[in-house]
Amino acid sequence: MKDLSVTAFEMTVLNLARNHLCTVIGILDAGTTDVLAEEYFEATTVLEALIELCHVEESGMSEGAVERMLFLEKQYTEVKRAAAAGEPVIKRDRSKLN
Repeated sequence: MKDLSVTAFEMTVLNLARNHLCTVIGILDAGTTDVLAEEYFEATTVLEALIELCHVEESGMSEGAVERMLFLEKQYTEVKRAAAAGEPVIKRDRSKLN
């Protein structure tokens, strides 16, 4: 059985990455990358730097923290792909609106 526990510091890093991912998603969902260019650039730059930590050999990140960060990286990749394809970055169930 894997030990997926994380330290308080790792949780802080993961929370920062999650917050920046939410910022990116919000900006892309609103279609305001041109209006919020500085915020978008900052959020993506910080997010990508935090994600890079889980790819550094012997970074000191626990297995649990690496797995969680890889999950955030997967979400980020999916959001970027959807935005580039002109698809919605947030999937909404439109059937509940009627």
